[in-house]
Amino acid sequence: MFVHRLSLALARFCSAAWVGAAVLFVIAGISEVRSPQLDSSAKDLLVLLRFPCYYAIGFSLVIAAFIGASVSQLVGPRSITVKIASGLLLLALLGMVVDHTWIYTPLENHIKKQGPRDATFETLHEASKWINLATVSITMIASGMLSLERRELA
Repeated sequence: MFVHRLSLALARFCSAAWVGAAVLFVIAGISEVRSPQLDSSAKDLLVLLRFPCYYAIGFSLVIAAFIGASVSQLVGPRSITVKIASGLLLLALLGMVVDHTWIYTPLENHIKKQGPRDATFETLHEASKWINLATVSITMIASGMLSLERRELA
């Protein structure tokens, strides 16, 4: 029962931590982009410095949340709520892989070129915003489901 409780606590903590960290990241990023004190090269540099950390922290926390939810299902009482939350976390991870591989990496290459932004850049940037919104929202739903799970007391 200890492993079940610990793994469920890990899933709850890591999923909630990622949602909070991602929201803070977006708020900080928007304030930097809108700042008149930074020129475009400084803003580009900040993007290149911040996003590798964003993805590293995001992957680490969502993977840990998925593992915690999955282990709690294996060693404790079975719960449809935790099973669905595990599936949602896996879906969020897949979205994050798609984003990092096929959207962020080409976007990063555009930024490194330091030229004018073209239509491809704008398309990738919009896609990145939407997929990040989706993956963080999915993680938030999973986190809420994990937080509402009461079976650990059984």
